[in-house]
Amino acid sequence: MKRAKHTPLFLLLVSILLLLFARQAHSEEPEIVKADADTDYRATHNLPSERAQTRYILEISANLEDWEGQRLVFDSESICWKLDSEEKSISVTSQSASEDGVWSIEFQLPSDFEAYTRIIPLRGPNPVDSTVSEATRILLKNLHRIGWDENKIMFGQEFPLSFNRATSFNKELEQSDCKDVVGDHPGVHGADFLYMMYGNDQEKQTHIDAVRLAYQTGAVVTFDFHWRGKYSNEFYWDERDGELLYNIVHNDDSNGEVSWFYATLDEVLQLVNEEIRIPIVFRPFHEMNGDWFWWGSRMKGGSEVYRKAFQLLVDYLSENSEFLLFCWSPDKGLFTEYYPGDEYVDIIGMDAYDIGSVEWVTVEQTVGWLEDAVDFAQEHGKVAAFTETGNRVDYPDGRPNWWTESVLEPILASKKARKVAWILTWINAPWSGPYTPVAQSSDEAKADFRRFAEHPVTLFQRDVAAEDMYFPFAPTPSGNLTRND
Repeated sequence: MKRAKHTPLFLLLVSILLLLFARQAHSEEPEIVKADADTDYRATHNLPSERAQTRYILEISANLEDWEGQRLVFDSESICWKLDSEEKSISVTSQSASEDGVWSIEFQLPSDFEAYTRIIPLRGPNPVDSTVSEATRILLKNLHRIGWDENKIMFGQEFPLSFNRATSFNKELEQSDCKDVVGDHPGVHGADFLYMMYGNDQEKQTHIDAVRLAYQTGAVVTFDFHWRGKYSNEFYWDERDGELLYNIVHNDDSNGEVSWFYATLDEVLQLVNEEIRIPIVFRPFHEMNGDWFWWGSRMKGGSEVYRKAFQLLVDYLSENSEFLLFCWSPDKGLFTEYYPGDEYVDIIGMDAYDIGSVEWVTVEQTVGWLEDAVDFAQEHGKVAAFTETGNRVDYPDGRPNWWTESVLEPILASKKARKVAWILTWINAPWSGPYTPVAQSSDEAKADFRRFAEHPVTLFQRDVAAEDMYFPFAPTPSGNLTRND
């Protein structure tokens, strides 16, 4: 860029208006301010209010043709705007927000630098990891497209290909209990690093092959992690692991806990980067408001430590992988005291089991929790999902119509709740479920699940594949990506 000689030090003041009428603002050309020695540099820009959904670039040009930019990002923890760059010649010198949402941000340029400036919105959704692959970025956009469409909800199940009710471990990956009943696999395939990191080599490879096959056939893949604690070797609550995250976030490695934390994440990265190599929605530290996991409500430090641990995890994985989107999912409600911040979450999840089958989880309560999740997602520029559900009490024998009467119909009756991107249920195995009917289930249960699958709103694997979730990239049999050019 051209530099003027003998120009005194000057300040550029840019006021960013964060207004609710974002669409109108998007249609307008950004205002250009000339920064030179003789002007006080003030400008007003009408930009969207959803800070997480829209990010900005401060662009600079000497000739109004060639523009160079630095990202302007909002730090929700510090409640301030920052330039996301190593470049120190331009800096934010002051900023303030008025009651109506107007931010006044003052930038300082070098004393000999004469240029034009403008602020450009980067339209979302933007993944929290700005370095993800293009296919992963496209997946997030399509999750938003599906989620905010009232007439599309993907159906998912945990390990639908590599577990089944009859034989438990399933090597025939073309078969699933779901397909036996409705003729198609789920459109969202859930998986868990637990079974790949702690199982035998044969099972590990089968689970990897299953998620890669799901991806190759156009489905969405999401992972949780029932992380075994350092001392108990269990993911359930154990007092021996109750101080783990507290010591980790305070960088206390006197007992090797920090080293253990990052070594475990390195195992996750090895799987993701070397063996799986597909875009993944990762849902770590789930159901944290409950007291059943070692990372849950009973751990030392509570929600503050949880937030910091989630942030450490996202920071580390983002620095070392290009395949991950991040989902945060409390149980039976929002519990926003555990929310790690907009810079660390792509998807707002919510888990709730036994809807209508126990008095403390009614249909009305569940719909209300989903509506809250959708509202929160919209406010924060995210997309919502019903990340775990199922009936563990009286399905399928006692309530064969559970999928339509307790799940689909109540959700569709709510204009908000139906704006979830997917609904995922748990594993069918001899030791789990069944959460969906199997070939040997009653005719009534199978007919009800077929009605669920045949409803025009629900999307199973073939439907999700038709949505081109990774377009313009396409999965190949090797798991690599090619462009659909």
